[in-house]
Amino acid sequence: QDPHNHLVVGSADGNITLYSPDDVSWIEKNIIKAHQGRVFSVQFDRKNEILASSGSDGSIAFWSLKTGKELRRFNSCVQTEFDENTKLLPSTFHPKNDHFIIIQHNILVGYSRQDYEKCFESAPIDDVGKLLFVTVSSDGKYVATADQYRVFIFEWKLNSSEIKPIVQKEYDSSQCITGLEFS
Repeated sequence: QDPHNHLVVGSADGNITLYSPDDVSWIEKNIIKAHQGRVFSVQFDRKNEILASSGSDGSIAFWSLKTGKELRRFNSCVQTEFDENTKLLPSTFHPKNDHFIIIQHNILVGYSRQDYEKCFESAPIDDVGKLLFVTVSSDGKYVATADQYRVFIFEWKLNSSEIKPIVQKEYDSSQCITGLEFS
Protein backbone atom coordinates (compact mmCIF):
# COMPACT_ATOMS: atom_id res chain seq x y z
CA GLN A 1 0.00 0.00 0.00
CA ASP A 2 1.38 3.36 -1.10
CA PRO A 3 1.71 5.72 1.93
CA HIS A 4 1.42 8.69 -0.45
CA ASN A 5 -1.93 7.68 -1.86
CA HIS A 6 -4.62 9.36 0.24
CA LEU A 7 -7.85 11.12 -0.37
CA VAL A 8 -9.00 13.68 2.18
CA VAL A 9 -12.51 15.09 2.28
CA GLY A 10 -13.43 18.16 4.35
CA SER A 11 -17.10 18.65 5.13
CA ALA A 12 -19.60 21.21 6.39
CA ASP A 13 -19.87 19.46 9.77
CA GLY A 14 -16.20 20.29 10.54
CA ASN A 15 -14.93 16.77 9.93
CA ILE A 16 -12.05 15.61 7.76
CA THR A 17 -12.27 12.04 6.48
CA LEU A 18 -9.11 10.26 5.31
CA TYR A 19 -9.38 7.45 2.76
CA SER A 20 -6.64 5.05 1.60
CA PRO A 21 -6.76 2.47 -1.18
CA ASP A 22 -6.74 -1.27 -0.67
CA ASP A 23 -6.71 -3.91 -3.41
CA VAL A 24 -10.34 -3.37 -4.35
CA SER A 25 -11.60 -0.02 -3.12
CA TRP A 26 -10.90 3.05 -1.01
CA ILE A 27 -11.32 2.52 2.72
CA GLU A 28 -12.17 5.13 5.34
CA LYS A 29 -9.12 5.22 7.62
CA ASN A 30 -9.83 8.08 9.97
CA ILE A 31 -12.32 10.83 10.76
CA ILE A 32 -10.96 13.95 12.43
CA LYS A 33 -13.17 16.52 14.14
CA ALA A 34 -11.14 19.38 12.71
CA HIS A 35 -13.11 22.63 12.99
CA GLN A 36 -16.16 24.17 14.61
CA GLY A 37 -18.31 24.67 11.53
CA ARG A 38 -17.36 23.89 7.96
CA VAL A 39 -13.94 22.86 6.66
CA PHE A 40 -12.93 25.32 3.94
CA SER A 41 -9.92 23.47 2.53
CA VAL A 42 -7.21 20.85 3.03
CA GLN A 43 -3.61 20.49 1.79
CA PHE A 44 -0.89 17.83 2.14
CA ASP A 45 2.76 18.68 2.88
CA ARG A 46 5.38 17.53 0.37
CA LYS A 47 6.18 14.35 2.31
CA ASN A 48 2.50 13.41 2.79
CA GLU A 49 3.04 13.26 6.54
CA ILE A 50 1.09 16.37 7.57
CA LEU A 51 -2.29 17.69 6.53
CA ALA A 52 -3.23 21.37 6.85
CA SER A 53 -6.87 22.44 7.10
CA SER A 54 -8.73 25.71 7.40
CA GLY A 55 -12.24 26.22 8.65
CA SER A 56 -15.07 28.61 9.33
CA ASP A 57 -13.90 28.86 12.95
CA GLY A 58 -11.07 31.06 11.59
CA SER A 59 -8.26 28.60 12.30
CA ILE A 60 -5.61 26.70 10.39
CA ALA A 61 -4.76 23.31 11.90
CA PHE A 62 -1.98 20.82 11.15
CA TRP A 63 -2.61 17.08 11.53
CA SER A 64 -0.42 13.97 11.58
CA LEU A 65 -1.55 11.63 8.81
CA LYS A 66 -0.16 8.65 10.77
CA THR A 67 -2.05 9.29 14.00
CA GLY A 68 -4.81 11.74 13.04
CA LYS A 69 -3.76 13.89 15.99
CA GLU A 70 -3.57 17.68 15.88
CA LEU A 71 0.02 18.94 15.79
CA ARG A 72 -0.62 22.69 15.96
CA ARG A 73 -3.46 25.18 15.50
CA PHE A 74 -3.26 28.85 14.56
CA ASN A 75 -6.37 30.88 15.36
CA SER A 76 -7.66 34.08 13.73
CA CYS A 77 -6.01 33.30 10.39
CA VAL A 78 -8.92 32.62 8.09
CA GLN A 79 -11.36 35.20 6.81
CA THR A 80 -14.76 33.76 7.64
CA GLU A 81 -17.06 36.33 6.04
CA PHE A 82 -17.30 34.43 2.73
CA ASP A 83 -20.25 32.61 1.31
CA GLU A 84 -20.41 28.86 1.82
CA ASN A 85 -18.81 28.08 -1.56
CA THR A 86 -15.51 29.81 -0.81
CA LYS A 87 -12.48 27.55 -0.47
CA LEU A 88 -9.55 29.13 1.34
CA LEU A 89 -6.34 27.87 2.88
CA PRO A 90 -4.14 30.84 3.77
CA SER A 91 -1.08 28.68 4.32
CA THR A 92 1.37 26.80 2.13
CA PHE A 93 4.19 24.31 2.57
CA HIS A 94 7.65 24.97 1.14
CA PRO A 95 8.24 22.45 -1.69
CA LYS A 96 11.83 21.60 -0.78
CA ASN A 97 12.23 21.85 2.98
CA ASP A 98 10.41 21.67 6.27
CA HIS A 99 8.90 25.16 6.44
CA PHE A 100 5.44 26.54 5.90
CA ILE A 101 3.95 30.02 5.65
CA ILE A 102 0.67 31.29 7.01
CA ILE A 103 -1.05 34.64 6.71
CA GLN A 104 -1.64 36.34 10.05
CA HIS A 105 -3.16 39.83 9.98
CA ASN A 106 -1.62 40.79 6.59
CA ILE A 107 1.81 39.53 7.59
CA LEU A 108 3.46 36.45 6.09
CA VAL A 109 4.86 34.32 8.89
CA GLY A 110 7.20 31.38 8.31
CA TYR A 111 7.41 28.43 10.67
CA SER A 112 9.56 25.34 10.95
CA ARG A 113 7.50 22.22 10.33
CA GLN A 114 9.54 20.25 12.84
CA ASP A 115 9.00 22.36 15.96
CA TYR A 116 6.43 24.95 14.78
CA GLU A 117 8.77 27.75 15.84
CA LYS A 118 8.55 31.05 13.97
CA CYS A 119 11.54 31.52 11.67
CA PHE A 120 10.60 34.74 9.86
CA GLU A 121 7.95 37.40 9.54
CA SER A 122 7.40 39.85 6.69
CA ALA A 123 6.77 43.50 7.30
CA PRO A 124 3.03 44.26 7.40
CA ILE A 125 1.62 44.73 3.93
CA ASP A 126 0.02 48.18 4.18
CA ASP A 127 -3.02 49.54 2.37
CA VAL A 128 -4.20 46.09 1.46
CA GLY A 129 -7.46 44.27 1.94
CA LYS A 130 -7.49 40.97 3.76
CA LEU A 131 -4.81 38.69 2.28
CA LEU A 132 -6.60 35.65 0.91
CA PHE A 133 -4.02 33.43 -0.78
CA VAL A 134 -0.39 32.39 -0.38
CA THR A 135 1.70 30.10 -2.57
CA VAL A 136 5.38 29.16 -2.93
CA SER A 137 7.15 28.55 -6.26
CA SER A 138 8.23 24.98 -7.02
CA ASP A 139 11.91 25.93 -6.58
CA GLY A 140 11.10 27.52 -3.22
CA LYS A 141 12.59 30.91 -4.15
CA TYR A 142 9.42 32.98 -4.40
CA VAL A 143 6.29 33.52 -2.35
CA ALA A 144 3.15 35.17 -3.72
CA THR A 145 0.17 36.44 -1.80
CA ALA A 146 -2.93 38.38 -2.82
CA ASP A 147 -5.97 40.23 -1.60
CA GLN A 148 -8.97 40.70 -3.90
CA TYR A 149 -7.25 43.23 -6.18
CA ARG A 150 -3.46 43.02 -5.67
CA VAL A 151 -0.78 40.36 -6.05
CA PHE A 152 2.47 40.64 -4.09
CA ILE A 153 5.57 38.58 -4.96
CA PHE A 154 8.44 38.12 -2.51
CA GLU A 155 11.87 36.57 -2.80
CA TRP A 156 12.37 33.96 -0.06
CA LYS A 157 15.98 33.66 1.07
CA LEU A 158 15.58 30.60 3.22
CA ASN A 159 19.17 30.44 4.48
CA SER A 160 18.79 33.86 6.08
CA SER A 161 15.06 33.45 6.78
CA GLU A 162 14.55 36.70 4.86
CA ILE A 163 11.51 37.48 2.76
CA LYS A 164 11.92 40.52 0.51
CA PRO A 165 9.12 42.16 -1.54
CA ILE A 166 9.97 42.41 -5.25
CA VAL A 167 6.72 42.91 -7.25
CA GLN A 168 3.23 44.30 -6.70
CA LYS A 169 0.57 44.04 -9.42
CA GLU A 170 -2.83 45.74 -9.14
CA TYR A 171 -6.05 44.61 -10.81
CA ASP A 172 -9.13 46.75 -11.34
CA SER A 173 -12.42 45.95 -9.62
CA SER A 174 -13.70 43.99 -12.63
CA GLN A 175 -10.78 41.56 -12.23
CA CYS A 176 -11.31 40.34 -8.67
CA ILE A 177 -8.61 37.76 -7.86
CA THR A 178 -10.10 34.33 -7.21
CA GLY A 179 -7.02 32.10 -7.17
CA LEU A 180 -3.24 32.16 -7.00
CA GLU A 181 -0.74 29.35 -7.66
CA PHE A 182 2.79 29.00 -9.06
CA SER A 183 3.38 26.29 -11.69
